[in-house]
Amino acid sequence: MNPISSNDNDSVDLRNIKCPEGSERVGDYHTHGFYSDDKGNKVTKENDVYDSLNFSSKDLTNSYMNGMGKKEYSSYLGTPNNTYLKYNPKAKGNGVTIIRQGSN
Repeated sequence: MNPISSNDNDSVDLRNIKCPEGSERVGDYHTHGFYSDDKGNKVTKENDVYDSLNFSSKDLTNSYMNGMGKKEYSSYLGTPNNTYLKYNPKAKGNGVTIIRQGSN
């Protein structure tokens, strides 16, 4: 599968990715590749404008929308410090769990 990208620095649209015939999408994943400024330039963690170690509000909304009407749906995120997160839009609380804790 080819990577999906967009023309801006802070979003990707996963809704139009096709699943093989006879299958159903039950989740998605993406990465926040590095800490960056508002132009997409690589910066230090302290100067990151996107809170790259966490799901963005757009990420969470997209996951919720993609999971509507499905029994199960989860979104996964890989972060610049090698932390891996899972978001379950149907879970109680904030729905985010740490799968693997990276370095700070």
